[in-house]
Amino acid sequence: QIKGLGVLKQKHQEAFYKLLQLWASQKYQLESEASSAFGTIEISAYELVQKLRGEDAGKAYKSAFQTIKEMSNIRVNIEKFFVDDDVSDIDNFTLIYYESFTRKAHKSFSIDEMKVQIRFSKFVTDTFLKKNVKSLMLDPYFSLKDKGRKGVAQLLYTMLDYELSSKDKFNISLTNLSNRLGLAQYRYKS
Repeated sequence: QIKGLGVLKQKHQEAFYKLLQLWASQKYQLESEASSAFGTIEISAYELVQKLRGEDAGKAYKSAFQTIKEMSNIRVNIEKFFVDDDVSDIDNFTLIYYESFTRKAHKSFSIDEMKVQIRFSKFVTDTFLKKNVKSLMLDPYFSLKDKGRKGVAQLLYTMLDYELSSKDKFNISLTNLSNRLGLAQYRYKS
Protein backbone atom coordinates (compact mmCIF):
# COMPACT_ATOMS: atom_id res chain seq x y z
CA GLN A 1 0.00 0.00 0.00
CA ILE A 2 1.30 3.45 -0.89
CA LYS A 3 -0.23 6.41 0.90
CA GLY A 4 -3.09 7.97 -1.03
CA LEU A 5 -3.52 5.09 -3.49
CA GLY A 6 -5.45 2.64 -1.30
CA VAL A 7 -5.42 -1.13 -1.03
CA LEU A 8 -6.75 -3.87 -3.27
CA LYS A 9 -10.21 -5.03 -2.20
CA GLN A 10 -12.61 -7.79 -3.11
CA LYS A 11 -14.16 -5.64 -5.88
CA HIS A 12 -10.70 -5.52 -7.51
CA GLN A 13 -10.35 -9.30 -7.21
CA GLU A 14 -13.70 -9.80 -8.90
CA ALA A 15 -12.84 -7.34 -11.69
CA PHE A 16 -9.42 -9.00 -12.14
CA TYR A 17 -11.06 -12.43 -12.57
CA LYS A 18 -13.51 -10.99 -15.12
CA LEU A 19 -10.63 -9.39 -17.01
CA LEU A 20 -8.87 -12.77 -17.07
CA GLN A 21 -12.05 -14.26 -18.56
CA LEU A 22 -12.06 -11.56 -21.25
CA TRP A 23 -8.39 -12.24 -21.99
CA ALA A 24 -9.20 -15.95 -22.39
CA SER A 25 -12.11 -15.15 -24.72
CA GLN A 26 -9.66 -13.11 -26.86
CA LYS A 27 -7.29 -16.11 -27.05
CA TYR A 28 -4.71 -14.69 -24.60
CA GLN A 29 -3.41 -11.97 -26.92
CA LEU A 30 0.10 -10.76 -26.18
CA GLU A 31 1.72 -7.46 -27.04
CA SER A 32 5.50 -7.35 -27.19
CA GLU A 33 7.47 -4.33 -26.12
CA ALA A 34 11.23 -4.16 -25.53
CA SER A 35 11.76 -7.91 -24.97
CA SER A 36 8.72 -8.14 -22.66
CA ALA A 37 5.27 -9.56 -23.35
CA PHE A 38 2.06 -8.18 -21.89
CA GLY A 39 -1.35 -9.85 -21.87
CA THR A 40 -3.63 -7.46 -23.76
CA ILE A 41 -7.38 -6.94 -24.03
CA GLU A 42 -8.92 -4.52 -26.52
CA ILE A 43 -12.63 -3.97 -26.08
CA SER A 44 -15.31 -1.30 -26.43
CA ALA A 45 -16.13 0.67 -23.30
CA TYR A 46 -19.71 -0.61 -23.53
CA GLU A 47 -18.63 -4.28 -23.61
CA LEU A 48 -16.19 -3.72 -20.73
CA VAL A 49 -18.83 -2.13 -18.51
CA GLN A 50 -21.30 -4.89 -19.42
CA LYS A 51 -18.72 -7.51 -18.39
CA LEU A 52 -17.70 -5.78 -15.15
CA ARG A 53 -21.08 -4.41 -14.01
CA GLY A 54 -23.75 -6.23 -16.05
CA GLU A 55 -25.49 -3.01 -17.07
CA ASP A 56 -24.78 0.15 -19.02
CA ALA A 57 -26.21 2.93 -16.82
CA GLY A 58 -24.06 6.02 -16.26
CA LYS A 59 -23.41 4.94 -12.68
CA ALA A 60 -22.08 1.58 -13.94
CA TYR A 61 -19.62 3.34 -16.29
CA LYS A 62 -18.35 5.53 -13.48
CA SER A 63 -18.00 2.57 -11.10
CA ALA A 64 -16.32 0.29 -13.67
CA PHE A 65 -13.77 2.88 -14.74
CA GLN A 66 -13.07 3.88 -11.14
CA THR A 67 -12.28 0.22 -10.35
CA ILE A 68 -10.04 -0.05 -13.45
CA LYS A 69 -8.25 3.18 -12.50
CA GLU A 70 -7.67 1.92 -8.94
CA MET A 71 -6.30 -1.39 -10.26
CA SER A 72 -3.85 0.51 -12.45
CA ASN A 73 -2.69 2.76 -9.59
CA ILE A 74 -2.54 0.55 -6.48
CA ARG A 75 0.92 -0.96 -6.18
CA VAL A 76 1.42 -4.59 -5.19
CA ASN A 77 4.63 -5.57 -3.38
CA ILE A 78 5.71 -9.19 -3.17
CA GLU A 79 8.86 -9.83 -1.18
CA LYS A 80 10.66 -13.16 -1.43
CA PHE A 81 13.26 -14.04 1.18
CA PHE A 82 16.22 -16.30 0.50
CA VAL A 83 17.24 -17.44 3.97
CA ASP A 84 20.53 -19.10 3.03
CA ASP A 85 21.82 -15.99 1.27
CA ASP A 86 20.12 -13.57 3.70
CA VAL A 87 18.79 -11.70 0.65
CA SER A 88 15.32 -10.59 -0.36
CA ASP A 89 13.86 -9.93 -3.78
CA ILE A 90 10.96 -7.48 -4.17
CA ASP A 91 8.50 -7.34 -7.06
CA ASN A 92 6.60 -4.06 -7.19
CA PHE A 93 3.87 -3.70 -9.81
CA THR A 94 0.28 -2.75 -10.54
CA LEU A 95 -2.13 -5.40 -11.82
CA ILE A 96 -2.98 -3.63 -15.07
CA TYR A 97 -2.34 -0.61 -17.28
CA TYR A 98 -5.14 0.84 -19.33
CA GLU A 99 -5.92 3.57 -21.82
CA SER A 100 -9.07 4.58 -23.63
CA PHE A 101 -9.32 6.02 -27.11
CA THR A 102 -11.90 6.64 -29.81
CA ARG A 103 -12.03 5.27 -33.32
CA LYS A 104 -13.12 8.62 -34.78
CA ALA A 105 -11.37 11.93 -34.31
CA HIS A 106 -14.50 14.10 -34.26
CA LYS A 107 -16.35 15.28 -31.13
CA SER A 108 -19.66 13.48 -31.60
CA PHE A 109 -19.15 9.77 -31.11
CA SER A 110 -21.30 7.18 -29.40
CA ILE A 111 -20.07 5.36 -26.33
CA ASP A 112 -19.90 2.18 -28.46
CA GLU A 113 -17.10 3.77 -30.45
CA MET A 114 -14.94 4.34 -27.38
CA LYS A 115 -12.31 1.59 -27.12
CA VAL A 116 -10.32 0.53 -24.09
CA GLN A 117 -7.01 -1.28 -24.12
CA ILE A 118 -6.01 -3.10 -20.95
CA ARG A 119 -2.58 -4.64 -20.48
CA PHE A 120 -1.78 -6.98 -17.63
CA SER A 121 1.46 -6.14 -15.87
CA LYS A 122 4.65 -7.96 -16.79
CA PHE A 123 4.52 -9.81 -13.45
CA VAL A 124 0.94 -11.03 -14.03
CA THR A 125 1.66 -11.98 -17.67
CA ASP A 126 4.92 -13.79 -16.85
CA THR A 127 3.31 -15.66 -13.95
CA PHE A 128 0.44 -16.74 -16.21
CA LEU A 129 2.75 -17.83 -19.07
CA LYS A 130 4.90 -19.87 -16.67
CA LYS A 131 1.66 -21.62 -15.61
CA ASN A 132 2.18 -20.54 -12.00
CA VAL A 133 -1.44 -19.37 -11.90
CA LYS A 134 -4.02 -22.05 -11.24
CA SER A 135 -7.29 -21.46 -13.06
CA LEU A 136 -10.19 -20.74 -10.77
CA MET A 137 -13.59 -22.17 -11.72
CA LEU A 138 -15.09 -18.73 -12.33
CA ASP A 139 -18.71 -19.69 -13.00
CA PRO A 140 -19.15 -21.31 -9.55
CA TYR A 141 -17.18 -18.41 -8.03
CA PHE A 142 -19.45 -15.74 -9.51
CA SER A 143 -22.61 -17.72 -8.64
CA LEU A 144 -21.64 -17.37 -4.95
CA LYS A 145 -22.20 -13.60 -4.94
CA ASP A 146 -24.06 -12.86 -1.73
CA LYS A 147 -26.67 -10.14 -2.01
CA GLY A 148 -25.80 -7.41 0.48
CA ARG A 149 -23.05 -9.40 2.22
CA LYS A 150 -20.01 -8.22 0.26
CA GLY A 151 -19.35 -11.70 -1.13
CA VAL A 152 -18.18 -13.60 1.98
CA ALA A 153 -18.84 -16.86 0.12
CA GLN A 154 -16.51 -15.70 -2.67
CA LEU A 155 -13.75 -14.90 -0.18
CA LEU A 156 -14.17 -18.31 1.43
CA TYR A 157 -14.23 -20.10 -1.95
CA THR A 158 -11.02 -18.38 -3.08
CA MET A 159 -9.22 -19.22 0.16
CA LEU A 160 -10.36 -22.86 0.12
CA ASP A 161 -9.49 -23.20 -3.56
CA TYR A 162 -5.95 -22.07 -2.70
CA GLU A 163 -5.61 -24.22 0.43
CA LEU A 164 -7.04 -27.40 -1.10
CA SER A 165 -4.99 -27.18 -4.28
CA SER A 166 -2.08 -28.90 -2.53
CA LYS A 167 -3.77 -31.00 0.17
CA ASP A 168 -6.84 -33.12 0.82
CA LYS A 169 -7.89 -31.53 4.12
CA PHE A 170 -7.81 -28.07 5.63
CA ASN A 171 -8.65 -27.11 9.22
CA ILE A 172 -8.92 -23.62 10.69
CA SER A 173 -10.61 -22.14 13.75
CA LEU A 174 -13.49 -19.73 13.18
CA THR A 175 -11.50 -16.93 14.83
CA ASN A 176 -8.53 -17.48 12.51
CA LEU A 177 -10.86 -17.83 9.53
CA SER A 178 -12.53 -14.55 10.41
CA ASN A 179 -9.15 -12.82 10.73
CA ARG A 180 -7.87 -14.28 7.48
CA LEU A 181 -10.92 -13.17 5.52
CA GLY A 182 -10.82 -9.72 7.12
CA LEU A 183 -14.26 -10.03 8.68
CA ALA A 184 -15.41 -7.80 11.54
CA GLN A 185 -14.99 -9.09 15.08
CA TYR A 186 -18.14 -9.39 17.17
CA ARG A 187 -18.43 -9.25 20.93
CA TYR A 188 -20.56 -12.42 21.18
CA LYS A 189 -18.91 -15.63 20.01
CA SER A 190 -22.19 -17.16 18.85
